[in-house]
Amino acid sequence: MENKPEKQINKPDDYFAIRHSVAEYQKNKEITESDEPERAFDPKEQDFLTDLTPEGVKFAEQEAEKFFEGLDPEKDALFFASSNLVRAMQTANIYRKIAKEKGFEIIRPEKPGTKLGEKIGEGDIRVIDTLSLGLKNMLVESIFFPDKDYLEEVVKDKKFVSEETRKKWKKARKIIENDNKGSWGANHHYHSKKIKEIFPYLKTSEDLYEQKFKNLLRLIEFADKKIKEANLDKNIKVLGFGHENYFLHFLDKYFKEPTIGNCEVIGFRIKGDGIQATAKGESKKID
Repeated sequence: MENKPEKQINKPDDYFAIRHSVAEYQKNKEITESDEPERAFDPKEQDFLTDLTPEGVKFAEQEAEKFFEGLDPEKDALFFASSNLVRAMQTANIYRKIAKEKGFEIIRPEKPGTKLGEKIGEGDIRVIDTLSLGLKNMLVESIFFPDKDYLEEVVKDKKFVSEETRKKWKKARKIIENDNKGSWGANHHYHSKKIKEIFPYLKTSEDLYEQKFKNLLRLIEFADKKIKEANLDKNIKVLGFGHENYFLHFLDKYFKEPTIGNCEVIGFRIKGDGIQATAKGESKKID
């Protein structure tokens, strides 16, 4: 009888940050095309359960299959967390469904965090603020898009945009057009500091690193302590689904590559007295 090779388990990290899949950005479009294009984004106003494109759904399924090849349902149990945006929750749910099909134990949170999160993830996904975005002015946030001038091409009538914003927009958009990096994330990383001088309430790439990303590290340390105290039989793997914004400065600082693709994974593990991060095919100890 032929001996089958032992299954190779190749994901030693315990915490995984995963960017959402390819999305429609329905609410972004709805706001910028409305008569209030400068209003803040309210996640409670998401009246839809899917925000991924058909290609995005297929891509998430493919990436989930690859991801779980590196884990073992006999040894690993999973905890799912997500941003409060539908595109992240839907991506998390695709991974959750495939994990269940493969026989992984899913650890349910005591509270899902939001009613929409409970509906999308059937109570298995914990929605947390640390992975979410706070978008104060949807139109201004769109200034970083590489291939579309939202004020000129999306806003229905410029009378809906304040005169002050219109004046500042031209100056800020010129910064992007003179050095377009080709993606929202890259433009935000390289130009947000200059554009914040024009729109002071914007968060720069470094602002998000200091606030959102470092909060995420503290959450990982807290979760790690609680998991160890629980002394469970299986290894607990935490999967958090979110956005590129708060990872860009970190990726540039440690890996010299300030980009993160759809469904790209960053791994974290508590190691000794610090945290080790795995990204871009490398592992680095981070501050």
